[in-house]
Amino acid sequence: MPPLDWCGNSMVNHCVDHLKQLNISILSSKVAADPRILIFDKFDKTWLDFIARESEAAQFVIFPTHRKTWAIRSVPKKGQKFEYCKLLPAEWGGRQKDFADISDVQDALYCHNGCFLAEANSLEGADKLAVIALEH
Repeated sequence: MPPLDWCGNSMVNHCVDHLKQLNISILSSKVAADPRILIFDKFDKTWLDFIARESEAAQFVIFPTHRKTWAIRSVPKKGQKFEYCKLLPAEWGGRQKDFADISDVQDALYCHNGCFLAEANSLEGADKLAVIALEH
């Protein structure tokens, strides 16, 4: 499975080139094994809108926060702000103190009530949350 095949084989170069023009870089050393998970080195709403428009595969994005944690966010459906391609598991929603135990990710910090956003202390933890959510 090619790591950057998130826009479909014919769109990979176009997507990556466009993101580079926006000064958005994909973490080349930590690309997720699953093309439905994209990992970025910073958060920027412009790339989230672009991914929602252009990607047929991407369901979650992972990026560092200003708190030095890693967030996982659901990708919105094309043309929608509050409808998502895939939500995090409903039982995670609103969890904080027991989120690590419930998610089985030891450094998981919290999940938003709306199940579109969660955080972990590490990139590996955020990636594990995404993988679990995809299997759910």
